[in-house]
Amino acid sequence: MTSNAIHDYAIGHRYLHSKTRYPLTLRYIGPLPPPVGPAEVHFSTGSSGSTDTLWLGVEYDDPAHGKGHSGTYKGIQVFKCRSDGSGAFIKLSSGVLIRGQTLVQAFEERYGGIAIDSHEAESYETPERSIKLGTSGITVEAPGMQHVKRKFGQLEKLKEVGLEGEWTDTLGGTEQQRRTMKERLKGVRLLNLGSNLLCSWDQVGEIISVFTGLSTLILNHSRISSGEIDTVTSSDILGELYLGDAGISWHEACDIARLFPHLSALHLNDNPLISTLDRCLNARIKSLSLAGCPLTNWEEIHRALSGSLSLESLDLSRVPISSIPPSPHPTGFASLNTLLLSETSLCDWTDIDHLAVRLPQLTTLRISSAQSTEQEVWEDSPAQPPLSSQLSGNDLQDRPFLIAKIESLSVLNGSQITSDERRDAEMHYVKQVTALIVDHPEQAVSWGRYSALRAKHGMQDVHELVPKARINDLRSKMIALTIVHAKRDPFTISVLPSSSTVSLKRKIAKRMDRDANSLHLWTLAPPVEDDPLNTLVKGQEVHDGRSVEWWFSHDDRVLWTGGGVHRTVRS
Repeated sequence: MTSNAIHDYAIGHRYLHSKTRYPLTLRYIGPLPPPVGPAEVHFSTGSSGSTDTLWLGVEYDDPAHGKGHSGTYKGIQVFKCRSDGSGAFIKLSSGVLIRGQTLVQAFEERYGGIAIDSHEAESYETPERSIKLGTSGITVEAPGMQHVKRKFGQLEKLKEVGLEGEWTDTLGGTEQQRRTMKERLKGVRLLNLGSNLLCSWDQVGEIISVFTGLSTLILNHSRISSGEIDTVTSSDILGELYLGDAGISWHEACDIARLFPHLSALHLNDNPLISTLDRCLNARIKSLSLAGCPLTNWEEIHRALSGSLSLESLDLSRVPISSIPPSPHPTGFASLNTLLLSETSLCDWTDIDHLAVRLPQLTTLRISSAQSTEQEVWEDSPAQPPLSSQLSGNDLQDRPFLIAKIESLSVLNGSQITSDERRDAEMHYVKQVTALIVDHPEQAVSWGRYSALRAKHGMQDVHELVPKARINDLRSKMIALTIVHAKRDPFTISVLPSSSTVSLKRKIAKRMDRDANSLHLWTLAPPVEDDPLNTLVKGQEVHDGRSVEWWFSHDDRVLWTGGGVHRTVRS
């Protein structure tokens, strides 16, 4: 091999490993150990031109593909890696690293030729009933082939161009091809260049200049250097940018955002280097995703983002924030109305209370726990009360508490919150908290909105309840319900709180000799003190599918209606 192989590669450029096809960035060319000196490229050739002693120092995109070091050789720092453990040395040989392809090449392979020559133009007009299969020389009948060609040749109708995984490294093409693309691809609104080998934002700017109508650019799984970003020509057309797993820091992301004056949505998912937010967000961004970034400090997020008057949506899914500190008053986040917390590490209900205070405009929340629930819960199973001050991690159990605690919510986990659901959730929340703190009423202040909701719905104050002895038997766990009817005397029955409303209907039906299938149960509004007739005011009809404790607590009244007389047929 001659020294010409050296000139096939350039420091800072990106390649694929010829055997594994793993993407990487070239950081060093030279011998090991390297000679003393600041240069990044060190090589010399003997009289025979041999370069057998030269090595390529590379940084893999995925640290798992590296050799566990960050550019060091026997304790000597040969080159630097942005991610720990992603470095490796590869012996220089012909073709050990391969380049990607140009965007023009990738585009023509997927969408057909950019320019239509005279021969192609004739083929659109001339009926063609056969086609050759590759270089085999085999010809098969293909009636209507001219229509297929015409369809793929109508580039003007393209709205989206997907070249993800094509390992694009430059725009490429001739000047004529670029002009033709610019003219024919005016309608393209989305360009996906995920998993590319671009190495500079100058190259990105060159590509954007061809797609004059572009509004969304996807550059996920990139490693584009931001070293010369100040020299890049900005784009005033781009509105949404995806930089997931792009190996950038928050500081670099803020610099990149400045290139696009009309950028309103920025997706920075899964960037390990975004572990701290050391700058304030660009004021124009309306939607920001930091999902999967290793951020752990809520106050730091607050300082960087709360001052934005335009930020409306924030995605903190899979972010390892484990607590939200209290704040006596709403501060910042004047426009934030949507928050995503999928697979969150937040687990204490007090964090939800603090969140409600900090985000007073929050109307849409998507939340799920990173901790899996220990027991399997079917979708149609009744919700059980939380056993502690922590989220259960089960959507069905946590939903009423979330609704009750965050007054401004209108959509939770994609489902609209109706006025009836909010009322039921708030009353359920008060009942469950009351049961938890009945022996320690001083804890009421630690449950957000508890006192306000108790007053709102006219429910009994926990201080008025008499703590009951905790006897560990089945009878002590039962609650007493007063069963009433407009024309019959009331009576009392005892049931387990976790039992189903179906079993409650059966108990009442058996007592009254009625048909349980046609029996209807209702909640009752609290009695009015100055009502001598003790008028029964219907609340909400009790539906099957939830437990008794969802609807009622100890000493509540239950109104029953309907239920035809049960007739026993004797043979």
